Amino acid sequence: MSDPTSSSRKGMRWALIGGLTVVVLLAAAAMLSRLALGELRTRVLAALGPQSEVGEISLTWNAVVIDGLRVNAPAGWPVKQTLVAKRVTIVPALSDAFTGRLRINAVIIDGADLSLLRAADGRLRVMPGLTERKTAAGGAPGTATTGTNTTSGPSVSIDLIALRDSRIQFIDAAIASPPLQLALEEVNGQLTNLQWPALNSVSGLELAASVAGAQARGKLRMKGEITFASKDSNLALQLRDMPAVALEPYLLRAAESGVTSGLLNLDFTAQVAARRINAAGNLVLRDLVLKDGDGMTATFMGLPRTTFVDMLRQHDGRIEVPFRVEGSLDDPAFSFESAFKARLGVAAATALGLSIKSLAEDWNSKGGTKEQVDATVDAFKRLLGR
Repeated sequence: MSDPTSSSRKGMRWALIGGLTVVVLLAAAAMLSRLALGELRTRVLAALGPQSEVGEISLTWNAVVIDGLRVNAPAGWPVKQTLVAKRVTIVPALSDAFTGRLRINAVIIDGADLSLLRAADGRLRVMPGLTERKTAAGGAPGTATTGTNTTSGPSVSIDLIALRDSRIQFIDAAIASPPLQLALEEVNGQLTNLQWPALNSVSGLELAASVAGAQARGKLRMKGEITFASKDSNLALQLRDMPAVALEPYLLRAAESGVTSGLLNLDFTAQVAARRINAAGNLVLRDLVLKDGDGMTATFMGLPRTTFVDMLRQHDGRIEVPFRVEGSLDDPAFSFESAFKARLGVAAATALGLSIKSLAEDWNSKGGTKEQVDATVDAFKRLLGR
């Protein structure tokens, strides 16, 4: 017969051994996690570079947390910092920590002020100190190459980059001189599935923001997919109650009469495949007040300003303009901005019911000279592609 006391002691011994094993495994996992996070902390500081200032960087049980981050801008940048953030939380995939791969589950950026620059040649520059840093042979950091991602080193897979309760200062030197500055407020957005530095994955993009205006607070929403390396994309943009003054350079040619006030709505989709863009949308303008023009020679959206104002009044101050733009990004004669403005002019003329005959009659009734009428009609013919 077995001794019950002996069996009980064996059971307690095995329970104790099992408990100690669990404790040792948990301690080892915690130590490995700490080592992995410490390695990530070192990599983060190296990636940020000497142009960055960090208030505090700390480790939680599963993340690296940076408080008070400031990334100073390079020479010639329109503002002092490319990024100021209250907090950045980086959550790595600890299961990959010792495999040689670097995978990040999430980068959460809270309370940021981010500046984006679209250069005069159309290149979009985002945090150039980080994204444009060049690494020389042998691994030593080299000089930055403006507007081109030349960052080398280990690849990084990032599942999610989220921007919360932030602000984006979009500076566009390609559309206007001096550059247009558009302040996006209340920004919340995310970018998913980013492979760095190859940028050859299909990334999901979502963004919501507001723009302050005198008449209303405009709302912006963007959603879609983009492959940064090839520029293939499928994006949808929606604007509601946006101040027309803020977006004037995207609607008008440089020499045209500007806008004093008014609102616009826009529904816009654009697909880029094999370096060819196919975009379509619907623009609604309402309650427009135009700046004074130079008599009969002034135009708005390619149309005579005085005629546009009169026709707009007949449409109760509202005009709806559907449009479509297609072209090759590799065609040096194709400019999306120029094609967009031209198509808007044609669509606006159609929406207002304008024709060459009605335009000539309208300008004759306003006392225009034959030379003025002929010049305006010729300009209108060019707008219509005739």
